[in-house]
Amino acid sequence: MKIVLKSLVLALVLVMAGFLQAGVYLEQQMHSDAVTIMGQTQPARDTVQKIYLEKDRMSSENDNMTMMVRLDSKKIYFVNHKNKSYMVSDLPLKFPPEMEKMFQTFQFQTDVRKTGETRQIGAYNCEGVEMNLTGFMNMKIKMWLTGDIQLPYQEYYSMAAEMVSYSPGMKQMMEKMKSLGNKFSVEQEMTGEVMGAKTRTVTKLVKYESKPLPAELFTPPAGYKEKPLNFQEMMQQQR
Repeated sequence: MKIVLKSLVLALVLVMAGFLQAGVYLEQQMHSDAVTIMGQTQPARDTVQKIYLEKDRMSSENDNMTMMVRLDSKKIYFVNHKNKSYMVSDLPLKFPPEMEKMFQTFQFQTDVRKTGETRQIGAYNCEGVEMNLTGFMNMKIKMWLTGDIQLPYQEYYSMAAEMVSYSPGMKQMMEKMKSLGNKFSVEQEMTGEVMGAKTRTVTKLVKYESKPLPAELFTPPAGYKEKPLNFQEMMQQQR
């Protein structure tokens, strides 16, 4: 379960961006070091995350999974390209009572501070920020944020609020991120421990484009079969 929450934290940090009317495409390279948890080794991974954003919708694609958030229809889709299926839930996302009770026990606190460091990354003037999560999760996120990319953020935070409404810790983290102002994360490193194992993930922005986006990016592909919503299976797919 810690792995799942870590993935949600990473997803929120990765999409610290806003929405232009024409649409936004972001491409990020992600590297995760090898890790052994409870005797099982997960090898080092290099993946590409593709994020498509519009005013009231978002699609985030990573490996064989795509998550689509639709504020216009108040739906969230979990698409599995490997078996050509998808699950759908109303927003705000509601878990079964037994899972909600479990999430309430997964509390953590978020602290954010600017380090005073500056750095040039590509064409962007960046400042250093550290985010520390303590409690159920103990993680440190070092971010390089820039104000050179001007994007409105309000729609992103509306989506994020829907996605993390079940978790007080995640909601607090989102508010701390929002307090940083109109800054975009160009590069970041997340380190911490999951079940006693040290983890490290580095994410770098490699492409940003403002362009029209086809509507089919925000709906499950034709021919995919809808499956009954199964939260356990959904979380397994996101690992």
